[in-house]
Amino acid sequence: MNDSHIERLFSLKGELEQMSVEPWASIESWIAKATPVIRTDWSDFISDLQEVVAEPRWTALPRISGNEAFNRRARADEQMCNRAIAENAKRRMLNFLDGLLATSQPIEKGTALDTVLFLCRRFPIFVRQLATRMRGRQPIEVRDEYDVQYLLLALLRLHFEECAPKSGLHPVLAAVRAWISF
Repeated sequence: MNDSHIERLFSLKGELEQMSVEPWASIESWIAKATPVIRTDWSDFISDLQEVVAEPRWTALPRISGNEAFNRRARADEQMCNRAIAENAKRRMLNFLDGLLATSQPIEKGTALDTVLFLCRRFPIFVRQLATRMRGRQPIEVRDEYDVQYLLLALLRLHFEECAPKSGLHPVLAAVRAWISF
């Protein structure tokens, strides 16, 4: 896959990440824009895309004529449920794009900088996977920059023996050895 294909995919992914799921018509417009790009640049995956972007099965709750209180509650429940359905559909689309990007970017054997850049580029995929849990388990949320630092440090320790948060460096060691710190 060439760099222009990857750049177009990153651009599409960035647009989708910024979109709200309400109104759903904006997501449908994004799908209409993304489909020809995937068909042209990633033709082996067009049928997979079509499965992922299929319109969600929306919830429609019954209404009772003359019972406005019940109908208001049903409308509110329906909207809450459909928002969750839309968020899940958007997350599936983002996971699909992450998968395409993952297959297109082979792990580069190179310098330490190449490894760090590779991990940073794929970090959003990692975070999104943590937020997607099965069997009704609570998602693992990344709420702020401290969570990012904590997780990134764990990933870096898989690749580098000597890395620590800035506050964790012993002054003597910091002066003697080369450390990765952030």
